[in-house]
Amino acid sequence: MITSCVILNYNDSETTKLLLDKIINYNDLRYIIVVDNKSTDDSFSVLEKYKSEKIHVLLAEHNGGYGYGNNLGIKYAYEVLKSDYILIVNPDVCFSNECVRELRQVLINENDCVIATPVPLKPSGDRQEVVAWKLPTANQEILSASIFLTRILGSKVTYNPEYFEKKSYCSVDVVQGSMLMVDAHIMVKYGMYDEEFFLYGEEQVLAHKLKENGYKSILLLNQFYVHNHSVSINKTYNSLVKTKQFLLNSKLLYLKKYLGLKGLKLYFTRGLFRLAIIEMRLISVMKNRVSEVIRQNVDNLSNRSMR
Repeated sequence: MITSCVILNYNDSETTKLLLDKIINYNDLRYIIVVDNKSTDDSFSVLEKYKSEKIHVLLAEHNGGYGYGNNLGIKYAYEVLKSDYILIVNPDVCFSNECVRELRQVLINENDCVIATPVPLKPSGDRQEVVAWKLPTANQEILSASIFLTRILGSKVTYNPEYFEKKSYCSVDVVQGSMLMVDAHIMVKYGMYDEEFFLYGEEQVLAHKLKENGYKSILLLNQFYVHNHSVSINKTYNSLVKTKQFLLNSKLLYLKKYLGLKGLKLYFTRGLFRLAIIEMRLISVMKNRVSEVIRQNVDNLSNRSMR
């Protein structure tokens, strides 16, 4: 029974190195596969120095996005290293060897479970606001594009806190993609990431595909990992508007490809998404203005203190 770990790197070798240093001696990980997603810096040459019997470093032919890069690592872990279970993690996470062991045990015990994940924590140690969510309907997915509408209407896809009470684990629809373990045999047969999605929405698509084939995901409520949320993404896509555009592109693709959106509803959705981009531009301008005011006030205080 072989358990491997796949780490996807893009222009962030320093964060990936920190994770490798932490988990290299974990007994419950037989292999670690680092996939460099055709970085534009010297990431591959830096990470290649970590090659060993345990650590394998792969270079993607091109940057095909999150799903493409992870699929490359999953296939290598399954076909070359003969892995039974694969832990898929972002470089900006921190977890224990015990957590790896417990995730694998759940997958062994639950025959219809393909994905197992622990509870994500903020760097402060507090639980993240959203640890898992329900697969949204088409209408819920469309309206969630707007921060304004979400604030007014509320989210219908999050689980009530009571759902998680007095349980060691529970079944959920969608889990965060920053750290999850999969049954490699079922993942390769029914799952795998949809490589049309470049960034965002991958975990939702994966949950949709697996649920259609009668499989479920499990959230372990007694195991945790720390996620320095979006550290790697923000180093590459540091614009709020650009990030929002990636997100909306994925939402639109999901709606068309998996929920069958078309006709007038598709036309309306495209219009709403354009408004959501304008909304994000206004938010970005306001945030920049507030930051500038704060900076000016700090400078003024500093100048007065020097007089």
